[in-house]
Amino acid sequence: MFTVAESDPKLSKEQAEPLEAKLRTELLKAQYARLQKAQRALLIVIAGIDGAGTGASVSLINEWMDARFIRTMAFDEATPEEKRYPPLWRYWQPLPALGRTGIVFGSWYQPLLREAAKKKPNPDAIQNLAQGIREFESMLANNGIQIVKLWHHLSRKAQKKRTDELLAHRETAWQVHPGEIKVRKKFARLRSAAELSINLTQADFAPWQIIPSADPDMRAVATGQAILTALRQKPSSVGSNSARDNENSKAARSHATAGAKIPPRIEKLDYTARLDSKEYEAQLGYWQARLAELTRRDKFKDRSLILVFEGQDAAGKGGAIRRVAHASSERGISTGGASAIFA
Repeated sequence: MFTVAESDPKLSKEQAEPLEAKLRTELLKAQYARLQKAQRALLIVIAGIDGAGTGASVSLINEWMDARFIRTMAFDEATPEEKRYPPLWRYWQPLPALGRTGIVFGSWYQPLLREAAKKKPNPDAIQNLAQGIREFESMLANNGIQIVKLWHHLSRKAQKKRTDELLAHRETAWQVHPGEIKVRKKFARLRSAAELSINLTQADFAPWQIIPSADPDMRAVATGQAILTALRQKPSSVGSNSARDNENSKAARSHATAGAKIPPRIEKLDYTARLDSKEYEAQLGYWQARLAELTRRDKFKDRSLILVFEGQDAAGKGGAIRRVAHASSERGISTGGASAIFA
């Protein structure tokens, strides 16, 4: 997977300059054409080995394209507020509008890469994280977001050389963070973690591309070409409708529902079932008290609860919602609080 990138290919200035000049023009044309149609957004995921120049690529994209229509999203560790929501929630909020471009730096791949790079990784955790990513990216693709993922890579020798050169000068030393210095000591493990993560999350609707990154000009041209190809790609060839992706989705659903109890069919329900008023009041009081107790426990502060009510008109959804809300009124059940009810 990384053979070409680790050979550290280079472009001479004579080769790079005309390529870069043409790319800049073509990227702007493709960006404006995408803006005019406003059919899909483009989401560029930037990742790679520390010291491979991912930050430089983010700057380059904003320089070569019209930055007014690009949203750059950098994510660090989740804040206490963000931790109150599902892990991928914070990545959904700032996504680009249709026709526009987004760059994700420090993305939803960080937990997967960290787990895969451990000395003793947890295989189940890796599979769960990868499945969550596949499902998330499939959802984005099905909602008009085209995804291209660029993995920046170089050899161990080139990574060490680049880091040492930056550290040698006060004006550039600030660009090196501690993780880049540690890479050389555990390069093989990080390389394996990257290969595993890429293989587990490769999909037609969210493809990975390897960007050779030892040479700045090669990195710039490869990045620009990958984005230009994505911008020119027709909508009909994007999405999760390929046979392989459908099979992956079916397998994921089968795994998720394995062992689950199948609810009784509607026609098998007993529509004559009744409770007399005394038994109803007793059971209602018991279950409201139980619900109130559970939602007031300290552990519930670390969770959210969504109740979805569906059914025919006049089937009693509104009454059921009022009785549930009554038991949890102090917690402010609404569509925007810690708990939500939808009908």
